[in-house]
Amino acid sequence: MRGFLALTVVMCMLIAWLPGRAQLKDEYWQRIPDNQKTEFTVHGWGDRVMYIQCFISTLENWQLSWGEEWAEKKATFEVLIAHMEEVLFPEQDVLFVAVANGSKSQYFWPTELVFTQGTRQYNISYSHILPLEDGPFAGGEMKPYVTIFGFVAIPKRIDITKPFKVWYGDDFGVIDPTTH
Repeated sequence: MRGFLALTVVMCMLIAWLPGRAQLKDEYWQRIPDNQKTEFTVHGWGDRVMYIQCFISTLENWQLSWGEEWAEKKATFEVLIAHMEEVLFPEQDVLFVAVANGSKSQYFWPTELVFTQGTRQYNISYSHILPLEDGPFAGGEMKPYVTIFGFVAIPKRIDITKPFKVWYGDDFGVIDPTTH
């Protein structure tokens, strides 16, 4: 019960901080090393688009992202990362994912995120998903110009020391830790 309360407090704090990021503001996004992140545009039916940004969720990447603001946010992220590592997604690496909708309503389903590495494909289920709030990150309609946030456990067979792709539909981004 104590762990649940701690996670609830952490999630509330994240929800309060992240919406001001309108997707992920350039100042935060640019601080994360290129070999730890990817971003791509998803082309939907008609002229619908979504923008997906994701990075490997480590304390180091969060510290880089927040820059000078890290001191005030450090304790929150330490609790969150520890809870994900020990309880929610043990022995799995995790992506932080931001999805921003374009000018038209459309649907987002987190289980449509697919990972590939080499010739292997890995699907995810709802047990791999941690939305930051009730809403479309758990699946559903995204109204125009909405940004949603959540965490996605990377399938265990993905080796994050080697390049891998994150797909949504026919569009993808590459996280390539071998680049500097």
